[in-house]
Amino acid sequence: MVSSDDFFKPQVRKALQELSRDADAPQLGVHVMSEFLFCPRAGIIAQESKLEDNGSEFEAAPALGGIPRFEIDQMLREYEILSMKLKPLLLVVGGMLTVDLICFLLSAPFGYWMWFVTAFGLLATYGWWQPDAANWWTLRRAIRQARNTPPREPDWNLNSQQEIDWWELIAAGFESIELQRALHHHDIALKGRPWRILHRGDWRLPVLRIRVDEDAGPMTQFRPRTQQAARMAAYAFLIETCERGNADWAIVLFNSGNRGLAFPIGDPEWKAFRDGLPYARSEYRRYSESAQYRPKPADHRRACRRCPFGKPRPVGLRPTVLGGVEILPRMTTDNQNRPYHCTCHDRFSDEVPPHELAQQLGLTD
Repeated sequence: MVSSDDFFKPQVRKALQELSRDADAPQLGVHVMSEFLFCPRAGIIAQESKLEDNGSEFEAAPALGGIPRFEIDQMLREYEILSMKLKPLLLVVGGMLTVDLICFLLSAPFGYWMWFVTAFGLLATYGWWQPDAANWWTLRRAIRQARNTPPREPDWNLNSQQEIDWWELIAAGFESIELQRALHHHDIALKGRPWRILHRGDWRLPVLRIRVDEDAGPMTQFRPRTQQAARMAAYAFLIETCERGNADWAIVLFNSGNRGLAFPIGDPEWKAFRDGLPYARSEYRRYSESAQYRPKPADHRRACRRCPFGKPRPVGLRPTVLGGVEILPRMTTDNQNRPYHCTCHDRFSDEVPPHELAQQLGLTD
């Protein structure tokens, strides 16, 4: 870490000076900080859940059956593994079809039975090999897309967000780096790990995954919420101070896809970070000083509509475990008298959060 702040750009230097004044600041992660800005209750749950920061607003479902999707080298290795696993299937099918053809050409009396045996064998092996075969085919198409995507990058001289494609940036010479551990700045007691870092020359751009509505309109109309803006600047701060990289931009990928935006990190984002971290510190202190602290929900209850902590799930599906302790579910029943609970209701024991699924099930009536 650099001992002098002469190296840093003005925004980084100002953040370092302001945020390091709190000598007794609690250790916070970027993810926990952003959850406190989203909702104080979400911040407490995130802290007690001890979830590792991975630069994503959600736990994406395993893409391509759980195989890698954004690193071409890993995709090629997995493709070779699947190809080796499928070779016995190709040999068996090829052998059976060869025998069928010979029987047909020789007009063997049992030739029709061989076709029946072949059809039965194909059906029997379909269920066994289908997942690997489907992954092999999907991965083959993904590798072809990655290799054939032409290079393109934003106009970095424009101070405005611009649409990007992950593979276009890789083709343009950026290297994808997945950090194995969080970046840690001790002076301001902050640590965090973006989803990826795109590296080229002295540029090291943080990559975030953000959940958006599929029908939210053109990507260029996206405007980051306060917690998202603060996360962009927080990751940029950690990269600039711990890695000595130039992080003037953030790459924002939407949902589980490879499309998103290149977003310039400017004064609004830096202000959200400089104001947001002290607020998260103060809320964390209030929580740590009193086990009975019950912050109010988010000011705008619309935040509860998609919050994963307020999403109801059937009782018995997955327990609520916070701080290493399993919490008894606070059950509510839907219109068919089936019991449900959610993490936020279990933790704070008041009203059922108005999550959109809770409203659909009639849990908030």
